[in-house]
Amino acid sequence: MSDADLDERTVPARRDMVWREVAGETVIVDPDGEVIMGLNGTGGWVWDRLDGERTLGDIAADLAAHHDVEVDEILGDVLAFATQLLERKLAGPARS
Repeated sequence: MSDADLDERTVPARRDMVWREVAGETVIVDPDGEVIMGLNGTGGWVWDRLDGERTLGDIAADLAAHHDVEVDEILGDVLAFATQLLERKLAGPARS
């Protein structure tokens, strides 16, 4: 799947995971209690928006507006982050 395809897709975060904000970072924990992933503030911001409704392109545009930068500066990072979540089975599947 290319980045061009991925930015038009929605990627829902797995909501059976437990996550908490701790000292400005989001910690994602599986239901059995093992820490799976720690996210910085931006990663947590994106995680919160992976609702299965917004496209990754829309999330990147919102993030770009929030930081007052061009979406092209952020889109690749959002897509790479979503790909990492998909590979670790913390989100997905991606859908049109």
